[in-house]
Amino acid sequence: MKFFTPLLAILIQYYPQTYMISGVLTKVYDGDTIMLAQSNNTQRKIRLVYIDAAESDQGEWGMKPKKYLEQFLNKKVEVKIVGKGFYKRLLGEIFYHQRSLNFELLEKAWVWLYPWSRFESLEQKQLFIDTQEHNKINKRGVWGSRILKPWKYRKKRRRGKI
Repeated sequence: MKFFTPLLAILIQYYPQTYMISGVLTKVYDGDTIMLAQSNNTQRKIRLVYIDAAESDQGEWGMKPKKYLEQFLNKKVEVKIVGKGFYKRLLGEIFYHQRSLNFELLEKAWVWLYPWSRFESLEQKQLFIDTQEHNKINKRGVWGSRILKPWKYRKKRRRGKI
């Protein structure tokens, strides 16, 4: 059994247990982070998985996804939790009436596909990749602008170059 323990740990890491939670969207921090209030008065800070939005101080592309999410404030949503991120925030895909808001933001070309995403299936991964490629080819949204990708922007900011 000792031989299989490291393998099991690797499989659990790459195929995390997902679960659904529901609640009311109470706060939008930015284009990819929200606060959810559950019925038991638990507040959950959730980082939207699979996407990366521009930082708030990156102009219109930092504000568009935030404003889009704000239209769902005080509405009941479902969130598929897929794990925890680097900052111990829950990572989730948010749904409103069974529509993935994460995917809708990507489809609108207001966010980037997070390059280090781990998807639940190859079909889901391909759908997100194809959607972003379509946006890139057609220079839609962030792909038609000269905005710095958020992970590059954050790196420059940490180094004091912004």
